[in-house]
Amino acid sequence: MFRSHFIAFATACLLSVFTGPGASAAVQDPDVVPFSDRYPVEIAIGEHSHVYELAGLGIDIDSVGEGWVRAYVSDSEAETVRGLGFEVERIPNQALRMWRAIRDAEALGEKDEYHDYTELTAYLQGVAADHPGITRLISIGKTVQNRDLWFLKISDNPDAEENEPEFKYISTMHGDEPVGTENCLKFIDWITDNYDSASPDPRLERLVEEVEIWIMPMMNPDGNTAGSRYNANGVDLNRAFPDLIDDPYNTPVGREPEIAAVMIFSDSMSFDLSANFHGGALVVNYPHDNRSQRAPDDSLYISMSLAYSYHNPPMWNSPTFDYGITNGWDWYEVHGGMQDWNYDYAYNMEVTIELSDTKWPPASQLPQYWAENDTSMVAYLEYCLRGVRGAVTDSATGEPLLATVTVEGIAWDDRTDPDVGDYHRLLEPGTYTLTFSAPDHIDKRFAGVEVGGDSATVLDVELAPAQRVAITGTVTSDEEGPLVAAVEARYHSGGDLGDSTTTDPADGSYALDVADGEYDISARCYGYKTERILADVHRDTVFNFVLEPTSGDILVIDDYSSKLALSKSPDRDAAIDMPVFSTSAQDLAADLENLGYGVALETAGATDPLTWPYYDFIIWSAGDDTSPVESSTYRRNLIDYASAGGVLLIEGGEIAYDAASSPGYPNFADSVLHVNDWNGDNVGSLELVTGYEDHPIVTSPNFLPGTIGITYGWYGDLDAAAPTGGASVVYGTSDYPTNAGLLAYDSDGHPNVVFYAFAYTAVTDRVVARDLLENTVEYLIDEAAGVGEDEPGDAARISLSATPNPFTSATSVAVALPREDDVSLSVYDIRGRVMKTLASGRHEAGIYAIEWDGRDLHGRRAAPGVYFLRLAAGPDVSLKKIIMLK
Repeated sequence: MFRSHFIAFATACLLSVFTGPGASAAVQDPDVVPFSDRYPVEIAIGEHSHVYELAGLGIDIDSVGEGWVRAYVSDSEAETVRGLGFEVERIPNQALRMWRAIRDAEALGEKDEYHDYTELTAYLQGVAADHPGITRLISIGKTVQNRDLWFLKISDNPDAEENEPEFKYISTMHGDEPVGTENCLKFIDWITDNYDSASPDPRLERLVEEVEIWIMPMMNPDGNTAGSRYNANGVDLNRAFPDLIDDPYNTPVGREPEIAAVMIFSDSMSFDLSANFHGGALVVNYPHDNRSQRAPDDSLYISMSLAYSYHNPPMWNSPTFDYGITNGWDWYEVHGGMQDWNYDYAYNMEVTIELSDTKWPPASQLPQYWAENDTSMVAYLEYCLRGVRGAVTDSATGEPLLATVTVEGIAWDDRTDPDVGDYHRLLEPGTYTLTFSAPDHIDKRFAGVEVGGDSATVLDVELAPAQRVAITGTVTSDEEGPLVAAVEARYHSGGDLGDSTTTDPADGSYALDVADGEYDISARCYGYKTERILADVHRDTVFNFVLEPTSGDILVIDDYSSKLALSKSPDRDAAIDMPVFSTSAQDLAADLENLGYGVALETAGATDPLTWPYYDFIIWSAGDDTSPVESSTYRRNLIDYASAGGVLLIEGGEIAYDAASSPGYPNFADSVLHVNDWNGDNVGSLELVTGYEDHPIVTSPNFLPGTIGITYGWYGDLDAAAPTGGASVVYGTSDYPTNAGLLAYDSDGHPNVVFYAFAYTAVTDRVVARDLLENTVEYLIDEAAGVGEDEPGDAARISLSATPNPFTSATSVAVALPREDDVSLSVYDIRGRVMKTLASGRHEAGIYAIEWDGRDLHGRRAAPGVYFLRLAAGPDVSLKKIIMLK
C-alpha cells in the first residue's frame, strides 16, 4: 500500500544504531522517529471526512491521498485508530533509513551532498564573509540541544531599516525533510553571486535592492542531526504554534525554544510575505489549515500559490492536486501550524510548499529539485512587490506611526512597520477602498485606489493627531451606591486600548484621557453586569454607568481539555495535568465574566462533583469534541446531578450522536440530554420553533433572531437531536425543524437542563452567541437550585469573603468556621493552577482574617487579573472570585 517510491537499502541499514543525544545505546527500531515513540503508518479511509475524525484524535497526520492517510503514531494511538474500525498498516520510515545510510557512508569516508548542521553553519558563515555588502548572518536563538538557529539577511543596505517589504523563507522545521534546506542554500548563492557579479540579472538585482530578504535554511537542526521529524523534545514544530481555534494564547512563553525564537523574531520584524518548505508531497498549501472557512485573502493566496506551481512542471501537472495547489483544510486538518499563525497573529501571509513526494531523496536528485524550484522561488518572492505600499506618518512631526491598514470588503487588517511606518498590503489587481488608523490620530479613508498586476501602487499617508478629550463620570448601583469598577475605552476600530482606570471607591468617579474618536467604553465590576457604550467622542464627555447586579456564580467544566493537552504534550503520562483549556470553554468563561458573573473554570478530570451544588449552576462544555462525555464516571456524575435537581447547561455538537446513536448511552441521553435519537450533523442553522417566540431564552434580556447561523467546520459543530417527552425544542435545525438545535427541560415547572446541540464557538455571529448565552443564564439562574456564594447569617455553613475586592496590592480574606475542622484555603488562577496556599490544617470554630499579598508560592508578584479563593472545611467547599487590578 505504500505509495512513495524510494531507494532500497542494505539490511545493515535497517539495524543501524542511533546513539544521538538522548538515545539509548541499544539497537533501535529502524522506523521509530528519534526523540519519540512514533513510527509512520498508512491508514485506509473510506471517505475524506475520516481525515477530520483522525485529526480530532490528535493523530500526527503527514499526508493524505485517495483512500489513505499517512501519519505518525505510537502503539497506543495505532490501537485507538484500529478500534474505530480503520485499517492501519505500518510502513518504512524511508527518511530515517536514508539518514542512516548517509551517516554510514560518511563513516566510510564518503561525503554526501546534503549539508548537516555543522556544514550548514560553515556555509552560511562563508556566504556572509564573501558578500559583506549585502548580507548579515544572525542567530535568533538556540535549540533544545543548544544549536544556533541561523537566519541570513540579504539586502542592499543590510544594516538599515528601509521602506521595503520584508520577506522570509524557512525550511526543515521537520528535520527529516531537507530538500528545502539545499534549495535555500542554492537560492542564497544564486542571489548573492548574481548581485556581486559584473553583469547581474536585473530581476534578481531588483529583489536585493527593493526587498529585505531573510532565509532560515534549517529551523530544526536537532531533528535533522538525528534524522527526526520532531525536535529534541519529541514535538512536531508545525503543530505547536499558537492556534486561533484550539490554542489562542499568542505567547512564546512555555513553547518549544525553536518556536519561541521564530515568534519573537517575527514580532521584532514586520514580515509581509513568507513560505516554509517541507517534503513528502508535491504541492503548495495555503491557509487555512485549522478551519474550513476560506481566508479573507483566499483569491490572492490562490494566485500566489499558482505563481509558484506554474514554474515547477511536476507540481503544475500534478495528478493529485489541480495545478499543484490546495487549500490546507481541504487536504487535511492541522492545528498549531506556522502558516496559520503568521496570517492570524503576525500580519503576514505565508504558504507551505511541499517540494518532493519523497522526504529525503538521494542526493543525486538535488540538482533536479533545484532546477524545478529556482524560478518558482523568485516568482513567489516577487509577489511582495505588488499591491499597495507606502509610509504612514504623523502629519505634525513626520514620525512613523504604528497604524492599521484596512481594505474594505476584506476582513484581514495589515499593520505598518513602526520603525519606518511603511506598509506593504499585498492585493490582487483591482480597485479598492483603504482606511488608515492609528491610536490618537484621525482616520483617513481613500476610495478608488487602483492596483495593477506588476508593481505596487504607492500611497503615502499622513495622519493628523486627534484632539485630546476627557471622558468622566461615575459607576454606581441602585443598591450599593458607588462601585469599585474597572473602566476602559477601546478604539471601536481595531480594539486598541485608549485608556483605562479604576473608579474612586469613595464616590465611584473615574476619568479617562483619550484622543477624539469612536470608542467602546465599558464599566466592569464583580457581581454586576458589565455595561458598554459605543460613543463617538469629540469633546469632553460625561458617561455615568448604573450597573445591575448579577446573581450567583457559575462553574464551567471543560470536557475537551484533557484530550487537548494529550494531543499537545510530549509527556503523555503527565498530559492530563497540563493547564490547557479548549476554545469553547474559554469563550464561555470569558463571555460570562464580561457579563459580570462569577466564573470558575475547571477540567472534567479535576472537577469535584461535591462542589457543584455550591454554584448556581454548572456548564458542561464539550465544544466540537468528537468523543464527548466518553468517561462513564463523567456521565454518572452528570446523571446524579441532574436527577437531584441540579441546574445544567450542557454544550457540544457531538454529544447527542454519541449518547443517542453510537456508542450509545441511553440513560445519559434520557436523563441529562432528554433526547432519544440522532438524525444528522451539518444540519444548517438554528431555526426558532413556532410557538416559542416568547420563550425566555428567546426574549430576555435580549431579543434573539429567528435564525442563528452556524459556521460549519466539521461534524463536531452541530447535531440534530430528537427530544423525549417533556423537553422543549426552542430552536430546531434547518434540515430537521423539530429536532434540537437548542432544547430546554423543566423539572416540576423549574428550569433544569438546557442542551446546546452545537459548539458554542460555531455560532457565526459572536454578538448573537453572547446574547444567547446571557438569555440562557438568566433563564436558568432565576430558578437555580445551587446556593451560590455563602449567605450571611447561615451559622451551619462556612463563610468566605475578601476586602477590598477588587484590590491592587493585597486583600484581607475573612473565613468563618461554624465548627472545628480540617481546613484548606488556597488561591487559584483562572486556569485552575494553585497560586498560593494561605491556610491548611486543623482549625477551631471562629472567624479568621488572612491576608494575601498578591504573590505566588515562589514569592513572585502575580499578574493583574481574575483569581479564585477556595476554602474547604471537611465536606464543605466555598469559592470566591477576586480581582487584582494594576
